[in-house]
Amino acid sequence: MRLHSYIAKQFADPQGVGGSLISFVMNRQNRPLYDATERLLSLSHDDSVLDIGCGNGFVMGLLAHQSGATLTGIDPSDEIIKTALRRNRKYVERKTMRFDCQNVSAMTFPAESFSRAYTINTVYFWEELDKPMKEIWRVLEPGGVFINTL
Repeated sequence: MRLHSYIAKQFADPQGVGGSLISFVMNRQNRPLYDATERLLSLSHDDSVLDIGCGNGFVMGLLAHQSGATLTGIDPSDEIIKTALRRNRKYVERKTMRFDCQNVSAMTFPAESFSRAYTINTVYFWEELDKPMKEIWRVLEPGGVFINTL
């Protein structure tokens, strides 16, 4: 496998040592995007938040520490969900955070489950935009906020 293909695969589905390295680099490089998303979300402890493409759960940990909101992260990678669970064990045990292996195009949440939803650097992995956007609006409460940070 060529290096470019390997790196692209690791960004889409981080696994093993390469995945750990990619996740570390992404968290450092994307920190300004994470901070901007946090400001735009303007969370309170009453909010129920969906992180679409939560990756290793780094951003959710930041938000949980700052806001006290209830957070749910989804990602299509089983492996990365396991990493996110380990990283955020204390919030998961407190039941203020949970993770599900799901695809944004076919989420299993009931309608109007979240007051806020966001995604950071994930839309270019989506095969199409129509189904994911319809699903996001379906799971958002009326007047809910969706933030797509690139």
